[in-house]
Amino acid sequence: MFRFLFATRYRRWSLLIAFSITTSVILANLTWGQGVTPWKALFDLLEMKTIDWRYQLRATRKPPPDLMIAAVDDDSLQQIGRWPWPREKLAELAEALHEGGARAIVFDMFLAEPQGSAPEDISSDRKLAATMRRLGCVYHGWIGRADSGERVQKDRMAAFRKHAWPVRVEPGTEGSLVTYEGVTPPLAEFTDSAQGVGFGNVVDCGDGVFRWYILAARFEDAIYPSLALTVAAGDLGVAPEEIALDPGRSITLGDQGAIPLMGQGTVFLDFYGPSGTIPRKSVADILNRRRAENEVRGKIVVVGQTAEGSQTDVRASPFGPNYYGVELQATAIANLLEQRALRVSAPLIDLVITGAFGLVLGLILALTRPAYGAVVSLLAFLGYNSVCTVTFTRAAYLLPMAAPNIAIVACLFGILLYRLATEERQRNRITHTFGLFVPPQVVEELTGEEGKVEGFEAERREITVLFADIRDFTAYAERRQPEDVVALLNRYFSLMHEVVWQFGGTLDKYMGDGMLAFFGAPTLQPDHAERAVLAAIEMQRQIAERADEWRQYGMERLRVGMGLDTGEVLVGFAGSQGRMQYTCMGTVVNLASRLEEENRLLDTDILISSALHEKVGHLLKAQPMGALAIRGLSAPVKAYAVLGKREPEPGTEIDRRRGDEA
Repeated sequence: MFRFLFATRYRRWSLLIAFSITTSVILANLTWGQGVTPWKALFDLLEMKTIDWRYQLRATRKPPPDLMIAAVDDDSLQQIGRWPWPREKLAELAEALHEGGARAIVFDMFLAEPQGSAPEDISSDRKLAATMRRLGCVYHGWIGRADSGERVQKDRMAAFRKHAWPVRVEPGTEGSLVTYEGVTPPLAEFTDSAQGVGFGNVVDCGDGVFRWYILAARFEDAIYPSLALTVAAGDLGVAPEEIALDPGRSITLGDQGAIPLMGQGTVFLDFYGPSGTIPRKSVADILNRRRAENEVRGKIVVVGQTAEGSQTDVRASPFGPNYYGVELQATAIANLLEQRALRVSAPLIDLVITGAFGLVLGLILALTRPAYGAVVSLLAFLGYNSVCTVTFTRAAYLLPMAAPNIAIVACLFGILLYRLATEERQRNRITHTFGLFVPPQVVEELTGEEGKVEGFEAERREITVLFADIRDFTAYAERRQPEDVVALLNRYFSLMHEVVWQFGGTLDKYMGDGMLAFFGAPTLQPDHAERAVLAAIEMQRQIAERADEWRQYGMERLRVGMGLDTGEVLVGFAGSQGRMQYTCMGTVVNLASRLEEENRLLDTDILISSALHEKVGHLLKAQPMGALAIRGLSAPVKAYAVLGKREPEPGTEIDRRRGDEA
C-alpha cells in the first residue's frame, strides 16, 4: 500500500503538498503559550463569520414567552424627559410593572452614584431603594474593572461583598475565570434593597460583535455572578451553593440541568433573531397603564434603553450592527432559563476534522485526475458545510468551518497548481521531443487542448514502417573528404525529413546513411499505410529531380533503397533512465529493414510487403517480386516493387477524394 501511494513523483509531491498545507492550517489554528498568534486570531475571526452566516441561515426562532423588554425608547424620552430620569420615576416604573404582575424586574443600568445632593434628590434615591425592598423582585447591575480604580466607600463595598456567591468550582479551574481588579458597585442602599445584583459587563469576540456572555467572575478571591445568572438562579429558585461551575465545560444550576460553557466561564449565546425579536413594550405605555397588566403578567421584564440617541448601549450581534445591550442581557437570561446555549466542538475534534479533510482529499487528488479531484473536493466542501449548518440549526452544535474549508480549498488549489506546473513542463518536454521527429501540426495536436495523446507509454499499435538507405554510400565516403560527406547527408536528410513531415510521419532515427520513419503514431492515423507509401514515392521523386545537385557533392547518381511493411508493433518511449527515445519495435520493423536490403539484389528502389500491398495496392503501380527468402525469417515473404502511383479512373472514390484535396 505504501509503495502504491508513493509510486510516482506526482503522487509523492501531491501528498507532500497536502500534508504541508494541512499541517500549516492546524498549527496556525493553535494557541502558543499564553498568547494568541496573528494566524490564530485570523482563523478565529473567519470562524466567527461562519457562525454569523449560520445564524442568518437559521433565521429567527421564538424566544421564551415569559420574557419581555421594557424599552426606554424615543416615545418614553419624549414624554418623560431626557435620560437619566429621576430615581423616583424608576420607582414608579417598578411599581407599575409589579402591579401588572411581573414576576421579576431587571434594571439593565448602573445605580453607582447618588442622583444629587439636593434634598429632593436624596429623597428620590430613598424612594427607589424603599420600592425595591418592598417589591422584593428587583435586580440591577454593577461594573467590573480591569484596574483597581478609585477607592470605594466602605459601606458600599461591605454591601457589595455580601453578594459574593459560594459557588462550587471544579478544583484547579478557579484561576481560569475572568478576574476583575476593581469594581464600581451600586450605592449601598440599592445593593441592600435589591433581590440580587450582578455585573453587567459584556465583551465582544475581538471583531466588535457580541456573541459571548460571561456568567461568573472573580474579585478579591470571591466569585460573583453576572446579572443574567443572578436573575436566572433567583427565578429558578436555585441557591448559590447549589450551582456547580466548571469554567471550560459547563455550569449546573441545581437540578435544572447543565449549560455548556467555553473557557473562562463564558457562555456562547444562542440568539433568537435580530433586534426586536424579543418582545418589547414602551416604558411610556407601561407608566400610562396601557395594557401593561395583560402584557407583563407572569413575565421577567428587563428595563433598558432602545432609543435612537442611546448609541452607547448599541451592540453588534450575529444578525447585524444594531442590537441593544438590554437585548443582550435578555438573551442571556432566556438562554439560562431554557438551559440552552451553543455547544462548541472540542479542539481535538476540530484537529481531526481538519486533518482528515486535508489528508484524505490530498490522497484523492493524488490518485485521480484533476477534474475528478475537483469534483470530489467540491462535494466534500458542500457536504461538510451542509452538515455544519444542520448541526447548528437542529442541535445548536458548532462544528468548525473555517479551518476545514481552508484545508479543502488550499489542498485543491495547491495540488492543481502543482499539476498545472508539472503538465506545463511535460508539455514543453513533449513539444521539444516530438518536434525533432514529427511535423509542427502533429506536435500541436499532441499538446493542444483537444489533443488526445496515446502512446507515450509503450503500447501495441498498428503502424507502417519505412526504412531508407543510400546505395553504395560506403564507396562514395571513401573517395570524398568528410566535409563533403556530411554536406551531402545534411542535404539528403533535410529533404527526406520534410517529406516525412509532409505526410504526417514520425522520424525515428538516422543510422549512418540510413533512416527509419513510421506512420500511425504517436497520433492515430487510420490511413497510415497510404501515407507511408505515398511518402516513399515522393522521396524518390525528390531524389530524382535533384540529380544535378548530387553531382555537385560528388555523387554521380544517388540511389536510395526503401523497404516498407505494416502491422502491429510496440511503440512508445524506450531506452535507459538517462536517455529515452520514442521508437517502435517488432517483426514489422525487422521486415521493413530486410526489404530495404533486398532492393540492392533486385535492382529496385521501393519494396513493400504483401500485407502492405493488400491495403494500398489500388493506389500503386506495383510489380510482384515473388516469394523472397528473408534473412532471419523462417518462411519466404511475398514482396512487391513500387513503380509509381496509379492514376485513378475518372469518377472513382479515389478520384473524387483527390479532387476534394485539390
